[in-house]
Amino acid sequence: MLDAWRGPARVVVSLEDSYAVVTQDAFERQGSGTIAPDPSQPPNAVPEDVRSFNLARGSAHATLRLPGQTRVEAGLYGELHEVYGPDLAPRAAIVTSPGERTTVKALYGRGFRSPSVFARFYDDGIDLTGNEDLRSETADVVELSLRRSVGWAADAFLSGFH
Repeated sequence: MLDAWRGPARVVVSLEDSYAVVTQDAFERQGSGTIAPDPSQPPNAVPEDVRSFNLARGSAHATLRLPGQTRVEAGLYGELHEVYGPDLAPRAAIVTSPGERTTVKALYGRGFRSPSVFARFYDDGIDLTGNEDLRSETADVVELSLRRSVGWAADAFLSGFH
């Protein structure tokens, strides 16, 4: 079966690790969130609340070329967050060109967004309070698309997604 491939599979992998410290009074000084800092108060009017966390990120992407003009793409992005735990975002695609001027794609992907440290922990003691039960938001998408070259300078697209 290996000799039926048009070309070799390609794999790309990346890893990252980071460490962050967030202080509550930094939010006050910068006016982040839903309220601006009170200019009549000194920058450290709110007691400092230091939060530190580690975050490791990694991704892998592979492309496999099949006979004809077809390729399969697959990828995975992940984070291991000390505060929010692990999150994975897989993605996959099948891309084919049944004719010289036509491309058909079937795509799947998942995305996520971890809450900000501000949304999770900030508490001004008056109006705003964090929510330590917050977890990452996720979204899954499936898309089918058709692209056809209709002239030397024009393409027609048809796409549907859910």
